[in-house]
Amino acid sequence: MKVVGRRVEPAVRRETSAAHLIDAALLGEALAHLAPLGLMRKGVYRFKTHAQANQHQGHCLAERMAALARQRGR
Repeated sequence: MKVVGRRVEPAVRRETSAAHLIDAALLGEALAHLAPLGLMRKGVYRFKTHAQANQHQGHCLAERMAALARQRGR
C-alpha cells in the first residue's frame, strides 16, 4: 500500500453531558408539538436541484399559512 501525504485525521471528541441530553429532549418535544399543526409534511420527496426543493418547501409553507389564516377567520 502506498501512502500519499502526511495529513492525520483529527480525533473526534465526543462529549456527552446532561445539558446536551436535556437540549435534545426539549428539541424533540418542540418538534412533536409542531407535527399536529401540519407545518411539516410527511413523505419522501426527491428533487433534481436544491432550488426545486426550496421552491416546494416555500409553497408548502405558504399553503399551510393560508389554511391557518382561513381557519382563524383572518
